[in-house]
Amino acid sequence: GWGDGDTAAYGAGHRLPINQVNLARAWDVTQQVSAEDWADWLRRLMVELLRESPSPALRACNALAQVQPTLARDLFHAAFLSC
Repeated sequence: GWGDGDTAAYGAGHRLPINQVNLARAWDVTQQVSAEDWADWLRRLMVELLRESPSPALRACNALAQVQPTLARDLFHAAFLSC
């Protein structure tokens, strides 16, 4: 847990691994046709970038961003740059 000394493992320099296959799948736009398709693709991309971010802080926001789309949108630039 966060209060038992494990926080040292998540220091500022700690980077988590990125699953490039998941990111490539999220980037795939071959099935996007309508405006709704594109909006859904962008929402999924924003969440996937948080899920695969090497930043522990951004990755920790993933679950909340799935139910709170404005959070994913607010963190999109940071998540994009981190990947």
